[in-house]
Amino acid sequence: SSSSSSTSAVKCQLCDRNPVMATVMCEQCDVYYCNACQQRCHPSRGPLAKHRLVPPPSPAAQAGAAAGGAGVGSG
Repeated sequence: SSSSSSTSAVKCQLCDRNPVMATVMCEQCDVYYCNACQQRCHPSRGPLAKHRLVPPPSPAAQAGAAAGGAGVGSG
């Protein structure tokens, strides 16, 4: 039983049996959705239309992101 996984991709938080890779994350709900769950549980219409769905952070991007983002031009 090896608990270490080489890929640290974000999984969908609504898939019960077979969590697949999340395709979007809602900034307001702070929930990761796969494509199917997003359409079923978090449609981009109605009261949820104001929510911002963004791509989940990729493991590759996380490695360098914590080092310090000095290249962000503010102003």
